[in-house]
Amino acid sequence: MASRISLPLGAKVLSALLLAYLLPGLVAHDLWKTEDAIGIGIVHQMLEHGRWVVPYLAGEPYWDDGPFHYWIAALTAKVFGLVLAPHDGARLASGVVMAAVIALVYLAGRELYGKLEAMGAVLALLGCLGLLVHAHETLGEISMLAGQALAWYGIALAQRKPHRGGWLLGLGLAVAALSKGMPAVIAPLAVALAAPVVSSAWRRREYLPALTQALLLFLLIFGGWLALADRDLSGFLPAWRDASVAQFAVPPATALGLWGPTLAWATWPAWPLAVWTLWDARRRTYTAGTRMLIAAVVAAFVVLVFLADPREVYALPLLLPLSLLAGAGVPSLRRGAANGLAWFGVMCAGFFGIVMWLGWFAMTTGFPAAIARNFTRLEPGHVQQFSWTAFAVALACTLGWLWLIVRSERSAPFRSVTFWAAGITLLWALGMTLILSWIDYGKSYRQVAQALKKNVPEGTRCVESRGLGEAQRAIFDYRAEIVTRRIESGGDTGCPFLLVQAHLGDSDNLGPGWKFLWEGRRPRDRERYRLYQRTGGGP
Repeated sequence: MASRISLPLGAKVLSALLLAYLLPGLVAHDLWKTEDAIGIGIVHQMLEHGRWVVPYLAGEPYWDDGPFHYWIAALTAKVFGLVLAPHDGARLASGVVMAAVIALVYLAGRELYGKLEAMGAVLALLGCLGLLVHAHETLGEISMLAGQALAWYGIALAQRKPHRGGWLLGLGLAVAALSKGMPAVIAPLAVALAAPVVSSAWRRREYLPALTQALLLFLLIFGGWLALADRDLSGFLPAWRDASVAQFAVPPATALGLWGPTLAWATWPAWPLAVWTLWDARRRTYTAGTRMLIAAVVAAFVVLVFLADPREVYALPLLLPLSLLAGAGVPSLRRGAANGLAWFGVMCAGFFGIVMWLGWFAMTTGFPAAIARNFTRLEPGHVQQFSWTAFAVALACTLGWLWLIVRSERSAPFRSVTFWAAGITLLWALGMTLILSWIDYGKSYRQVAQALKKNVPEGTRCVESRGLGEAQRAIFDYRAEIVTRRIESGGDTGCPFLLVQAHLGDSDNLGPGWKFLWEGRRPRDRERYRLYQRTGGGP
């Protein structure tokens, strides 16, 4: 009889799990109306218009992000340009950076606790529901996570090797700031400054000089970029300062009510495992690592609450310290709790996996007819095409998941996070192979952009927009080479064409002087786009 799979997973099986998690979803689909489209729009501006220093979106400076992640994305788009479309090549950067995040989480967990706890932290992070989609998008938050993970590792390492930890901390702060600005560095910087108060492990004579060198390195790198950006774009510094300040606001009284449900699912299963870590150690003195991570969670949450524009993606920084805390509690999980989480993951992955396989089979063959009709009703006009590559990857992931579930050790506490992470990976892989074309058909703006391009005379240099979202502006720039000038930011510029985004049934109320040219929208989408031409002329 074949031997059972030992837990925690060995290097080969873990590598296969990581590849199955990271690779699907990076390529083979168009731009969707998410942060991913904004990121690819920024990369497009870099590659086609030379906007390398300050991020630009559809011809305007984009103040929410720094350029770091988009530098890497532009590089991967160039390197793989012969075999992949630019947007697919750009997304590969997220896979590379996420691999670095995972490695740094492991190193930080090993430094704070040990190898077993570090492996638990990695698996808890992979299982977090709030990370899954964003890990495969082109957005600055991914590089921000890498910078913060490097900073947490630097702080952890500073217990034993203060100077090396200081260099890593400074570099991590710089990467985080170059990815998402000053909000990204507040939590790790606050914890680094408070570490000697948090635990005696950081009250070494060498820690203060190490912290000083970290701050100097951070200021040198980030300050150098600010100086370069101000030279590249006149008035950059005051505009960047105002945009940074505008990211924060006094939270309303309902802030906890707004974030509670979001964090409950986005940080699952890290948060209950982190709670178990604290509960299990309640009768003992918390270790230095646990105290540091508690401070990290508190600092990250405070930053989150004070952000002016609550968005689910902003919860990502919480995942790192929560996962590290969760990993510390995995080896001591009670058998009942471990089996409960393990089999909850198995049942969820098994049920939804069967649904996706059945949906793919129905769309491909037309049987069962009722299921095929349901998918067609959701995305009318979609025609499923059989792909051997997608089928082979989906089948390999399904068989690998079944092998892991059947052959793993029965009593190991690591079954909990292993089965959950494997189940999440399976569902993502099936979604990004079997039904990807169906999802892409409903989310792609390719046909809308192409139709818009046909109705804008060639050589037109001025198109105003009203109500157009950032993702749509990026998509029309990338797909139709139409860079719009927003009325909301620049007022009426007198452009000969106006593109309006609104909902079906809404009146545009343009008044006289405009001629209707075109209307388009995606299937089943209530958002519609209307193009008008100024009858009185324009620039």
